[in-house]
Amino acid sequence: MIAKDTKWDVVNDPNGSNIYEAIALSMSDELIASFYSKLLNTSQQVVSTAMTIFASELLSEQLLRTLPSTGGRSISDMMLQHRIQEVLLCLHEMGYIFSPSLDVSLVTQIRSVVMERPSSQWDVKSLANHFHMSESTLRRRMPQDTTVAALIKETRLELALGLLQTSPLSIGEVADYCGWSSHSRFTDSFQKRWGVTPSVVRSRLKELG
Repeated sequence: MIAKDTKWDVVNDPNGSNIYEAIALSMSDELIASFYSKLLNTSQQVVSTAMTIFASELLSEQLLRTLPSTGGRSISDMMLQHRIQEVLLCLHEMGYIFSPSLDVSLVTQIRSVVMERPSSQWDVKSLANHFHMSESTLRRRMPQDTTVAALIKETRLELALGLLQTSPLSIGEVADYCGWSSHSRFTDSFQKRWGVTPSVVRSRLKELG
């Protein structure tokens, strides 16, 4: 589940199989707003970033019903909207709702920018320039328990972990791509954050493969 106005890399992992199918379903603001306006209880968790959940048999069935018919029969726009609302209802009963007017936080925006160009020399000054605000405003809008430097480093380390698990890049190439000029400093930062070295992650991946 991916929230509106956020950007994420999605990696399809067929788990050793050569054949798999990925299905993406997008929903308009109007449809989401119309659906939730009919509900009395919308206290469920709002999907504000990207979340992975287990697709129950019912949810899978509802998602498949939104696809074009294999028999060539088309369905009306009204019927399609009804089926999409069934997906929303299923997610609602599982405890999740989407917001049609998500106000993306500064933290999420910074993470997105760093993810796009992780090797750039990001700091308070460069990010403030990117978002067209003063450095003091940027610092003031950050959560009290988070610094810009810590957020940049955390984002790069999360990206590095994903690349080590899913890409053919060498450890040195991952370090360079994620903004570390020193291999040893990258290894030290990675181990402090994830509890294992990059080489351990890569070796475990090979064992599974």
